[in-house]
Amino acid sequence: MKKKVVSVMLLAALVGSSLSATTITAYAEDHDPVNLTFWGWTASDFEAKSIQDGLDAFQEKYPWITVEYMTVPSADYHTKLKTALASGSGPDVFYLDATQCTDFVKANLLMDITDIAGDFTQNVTDASLQKVSMTDADGNTHVYGLDICNVGPVIFYNKDLFEEAGVEPMPTEWDKRWTWDEFVENMKKLTKVSDDGTTTQYGTCNWQEQYSLYVLQELLDLNGANWYNEDMTAAENVDSEESKEVIEGIKALRTEYGVAPDPTAAGSDTSNAPTAMFLTGQVASIAIGSYALQEISQSDINYGVGLFPTFGKDDADAFMVSADMKCINSETEHSEEALLLAEYMSSQDFGIPIYQTGLWMPNQKALYEDENISLWFNEDVYPEEWKNLIPVFYNAKDKPTDKLSNVNSINDAVDEQMQAFYYADQDADTTLQNIENNINSILGK
Repeated sequence: MKKKVVSVMLLAALVGSSLSATTITAYAEDHDPVNLTFWGWTASDFEAKSIQDGLDAFQEKYPWITVEYMTVPSADYHTKLKTALASGSGPDVFYLDATQCTDFVKANLLMDITDIAGDFTQNVTDASLQKVSMTDADGNTHVYGLDICNVGPVIFYNKDLFEEAGVEPMPTEWDKRWTWDEFVENMKKLTKVSDDGTTTQYGTCNWQEQYSLYVLQELLDLNGANWYNEDMTAAENVDSEESKEVIEGIKALRTEYGVAPDPTAAGSDTSNAPTAMFLTGQVASIAIGSYALQEISQSDINYGVGLFPTFGKDDADAFMVSADMKCINSETEHSEEALLLAEYMSSQDFGIPIYQTGLWMPNQKALYEDENISLWFNEDVYPEEWKNLIPVFYNAKDKPTDKLSNVNSINDAVDEQMQAFYYADQDADTTLQNIENNINSILGK
């Protein structure tokens, strides 16, 4: 393996130097053709095209390597990926949500790339480094993937609807965020009800929908509610007053204040999906990941962006970001080429064109320096106020749940209880106690 790693590093240095196209072609002729498979989860057409464009550029740089890009439905992605890898039929390189890293490492499915990750670990933001790293029982840090971006929880809003309702633009500076009460009052102003009692426009959405567990986790953190012990091996203090305040606040948006739609009413009608409702003016704002900027920027909406409100308790000093790791199959038959692909997909050559579309924010510290922001900040995509978010993304932190085991089972258990709370009249205290008990059962406590 070490011999292969050295070969990859030398090759990367050669191709990354000022070689002519002729030289690269000649170098390629010395290689047998190699076919790689890359897996990712199903995404928007805009995102899929961005990824394919990046892979096309990689293949131009390394012409003896062909990459087949395959997507798997998001809901089934990690289950199918784990099964494929375990059976020996999995992809060479693949996306992996950082929350899955612990379980995939325990199953010996990921290549340990610690020996070649030096430049990456030195150049990326703290949150990005935390995502791809794990500490073993002896206190040694190992790197199992590379990433190229950070995405964080934001609120996109319709500037025209805000102005019509007399609501000020949402804050983008960390110390000027709305309180939860301020947020609720403004969402009331943005909600329209007809004479027959039908709501024709909601103030906000996506707090209980598909994105809800991430929304919940972010709001809990902002309110000082921590559900896990330090080494993430057990749940504790889930039934705190801070937790109760958050889940009751989310539910009240729909049930008490009527400022958010009922997600269950949408059924299979995709026109009622959160993003579609926002893009058609049915809702004035949407809580979602920053990645949605790519799709929203393609619309005719006069959009703006703001930060999540705070409940004002033990207020966190940064929000939590997520990202996709680029990992390598521990049993790949093409380790050299797979390493090249993973490295390329974590490089500025791959990342900058995608940052410019609004899909991702950078994770490389150099791209947050004043003189380099113009390399990726596309003024036709990013609203002007987004510049206030740049230090927020730079200072962001990793989600503690990225180090959990059995995260899929835990998410299912939490979602089951939250659905009972949202729709089956289960009280908050029972919900939170059940969540703690169920998590600890899954973790073997």
